[in-house]
Amino acid sequence: MSRSSSLKFQITVALLLLLALFTGAIVFTLHHLARYHDDAVTLRVAESLDFSVQRLLAQGQNYLANAPRDYETYYRDVKLYYRDLEDHLDSIQAAIHGFATGMLPMHLEGLDGDMELHLPGHVRERVKALEEHWMEYVAGLRERLGDDPVEPRLEWAAEHIVMHTPPLAVEVTDMVQSLRASLNTHQAEIARVNRVVLIIAAVFAVAIVIWFLMRVVRPLASAADAYERVARGDFGHQIAIGRSDEIGHMTMAFNTLSRRLHALFGLIDRLQTGADLRSTLATAGRELGPLLPLDWLGVVLCAGGDAERARIAAWWSPDEARRLDSLWLPLDNGEALAEALTASHPRRIGVPAALAGMGLNTALVLPLREFSDLEGALVFASADADAYQDEHLELLRNLAPLLAHTFSRTLQFLDNERLAALGQFVSGIVHEIRNPLSTINLALDYIDGREELPDATRRRAGLAVGEARRMERLLQDILLYAKPVSLQTRKVMLADLLAEFVRAQGDLPAARGQTLALEIEQAACAEIDVDRVQQVLLNLLRNACEAAPADGAIVLRLMNADGLARIEMHNGGAPIPDHVRERLFEPFFTTRAQGTGLGLSIVRRLVEAHGGVMEIESDATHGTRFRVCLPAVTC
Repeated sequence: MSRSSSLKFQITVALLLLLALFTGAIVFTLHHLARYHDDAVTLRVAESLDFSVQRLLAQGQNYLANAPRDYETYYRDVKLYYRDLEDHLDSIQAAIHGFATGMLPMHLEGLDGDMELHLPGHVRERVKALEEHWMEYVAGLRERLGDDPVEPRLEWAAEHIVMHTPPLAVEVTDMVQSLRASLNTHQAEIARVNRVVLIIAAVFAVAIVIWFLMRVVRPLASAADAYERVARGDFGHQIAIGRSDEIGHMTMAFNTLSRRLHALFGLIDRLQTGADLRSTLATAGRELGPLLPLDWLGVVLCAGGDAERARIAAWWSPDEARRLDSLWLPLDNGEALAEALTASHPRRIGVPAALAGMGLNTALVLPLREFSDLEGALVFASADADAYQDEHLELLRNLAPLLAHTFSRTLQFLDNERLAALGQFVSGIVHEIRNPLSTINLALDYIDGREELPDATRRRAGLAVGEARRMERLLQDILLYAKPVSLQTRKVMLADLLAEFVRAQGDLPAARGQTLALEIEQAACAEIDVDRVQQVLLNLLRNACEAAPADGAIVLRLMNADGLARIEMHNGGAPIPDHVRERLFEPFFTTRAQGTGLGLSIVRRLVEAHGGVMEIESDATHGTRFRVCLPAVTC
């Protein structure tokens, strides 16, 4: 963007021009106002001169009309009229001389100091003629007065004044009229110039407003409308650019954002439909291609611990000519890759040797473990050694949760499919084993019942019967754990259900000398499958009986709080060690010689099928509590 095309530059220039225009108008006006003030003062001095001349004439006429008839009156007039006459002559002389020289002295009335005059040419000519006339007028007046200041010829002087002052007064009046006309002309010129300046400023201001509306407001309104459309879900909406200023750059940024949003939502939509890891990876590669440089994309899984290599679970490349020679990436000679796989944010690394063989020169690793249970990373690679910049790292950092959850879910789906297939296989095997196992049980029961057999044989037969029955229980638990849980729920008063359970199963703890008590702290109702919940309670009761001492007490307690109905099985046996408690719900994990290790796994599965959770508390002071938390409903 050039400097001249920048909105900042254009707006600054426009405002500076407008400021310069108004500043010039103000300076011009102030200058001419000062000139107008000087002209007004000049006119006032000229009018004062005119007044002085008229007063001189009036005093001369008055003196002639009242000429003294005796010496006493004469000497009185000498003191009054003669002195006033001299003052008038001095004042008129100073004013006419000031007009003639272009500098009015400060002792004139109305002046604060000497003032330089700027008189038009025709006025200066009138002043020059007035000065010559005045000099002749004063010379004649002095001649009539005489040289004796004690006894001046006042009557002769008055006759001279009355006779020769009117032409002088006419010249003074003409000069005043010329000055007044010049002053009016100057004032009109100032007003005209100010009007022109104001018109130009108004036109320029309107032009700036129109330019601002067209170049700034309308594009911003279009951009705001585009943002609203994107906010309403019209991802991918584009704005025509056609300019290179800041708004053009903003429009380009918006178009890039809109394209990326469109691509990201397309990525989200398509990632949901990925059937397997390979197709999900291909979808991610195609959708991320417009957002960052991408010549190869792979899912790398860590082996964990101090493994010396990582496995490439799947990979994708737009160039089918790029093919891997091995699905393993060595870590012993690539510390950057090993650190990047276990980091918490994307990293640029040098391309591993296995990828360099395909013409790839740089790689970017996005770890997935921070946002999922997936121990691995996405590896992006490009043939351009400077392909990945900070903006690409920031983009992947923001996309990390989405990609991590997507690939973690994809692998979980694959794992679920594998487990489902394994469950079907196990169910088939269990059914195949149960048939011959039933035959074996019948044969062992027949042998165990024969009296004529030696004791050693009967003991071995008894052991075989016990192991066969344990195997049958194991097969039953495996079938229960492997097959899907189906529930037939109904609203049940849990207090009634627990009371019936205690009555029905009271013999189980009694056989061990233990007691089973029911405590109802708060009544509760729940939507449950009664048979499944009784199966959960029976399993927990058996575990409690085995854990509690021979004369111990087992308490079954019902509580209701925070929208959850809590059924608690409490025994006072030895606490469960932490390392054992962490694995209690793992399939086939057991601490009893005759246990199958599936009981608690089945219990948790049944509870979670009801939308509930299992909780365990165990310590030396309070014993062990297994708590079933189910969503409560209104009774």
